[in-house]
Order: sequence, then structure tokens, then C-alpha cells
Amino acid sequence: MVNKPTIYLGGIQCRPGQDDKFNKWYNETHIPLLFKSEHVMSVTRYKLVPVIEGQNPTYLTTYDFKDKGGVEAWFASPFMAAAVADTKKTWAGEEFEAPWQAVYEPIMTWRK
Repeated sequence: MVNKPTIYLGGIQCRPGQDDKFNKWYNETHIPLLFKSEHVMSVTRYKLVPVIEGQNPTYLTTYDFKDKGGVEAWFASPFMAAAVADTKKTWAGEEFEAPWQAVYEPIMTWRK
């Protein structure tokens, strides 16, 4: 079986008035903690552009991995454990919502 590049997606919704604090922490602390793992190849953060109606989280983060095994190793790593511990410590009592997470492998890519 061929190893396929794999992505982990996480949607996040902050409490009102916490966006600046959240983005500073996420960009300057959380991502660097997760990048200590050799499995994370790249991370991209997105902010919702409300063009389509619906209840969607304000922020989306994509983490790119070489393959599914990299995602599994990352979740089991001490780097992920440290990031989770830091999240709980930093946001105790002010938690943001992470209403969904998912891991995807590609089926096909089209390019113009």
C-alpha cells in the first residue's frame, strides 16, 4: 500500500472578546509546541469568511503529514501531550470550543 499524505483538520470557536488572546497563544505557543514533532510537515490557519450561511467555527487549522502513520504517531507523542497540557493550563476556565476534528487522506487531485 502506498503511503498517502494525510491532513488533520480542527475547527475552533473562541468565546466573544478572546480572539486576540487566542490567536497570539495559538500562533506563538501552541503551533511551536506541535512543530517539535518530526511528523508535522506544515500548518495552515484559516479564518471564516461568512459567504455561505451556516454554523461554522471561526477558525480552521490544517496540519499536513506524510501519511496516516505520522498522524497516529503525532497524537501519541510527548509533544502532543505537552501541547494538550499547555492548552488546559492556559485556558482553564476560559476554554474555547473545538466543535470538530477530522483526519483525511486524498482521493484525487485536479489541477488546472
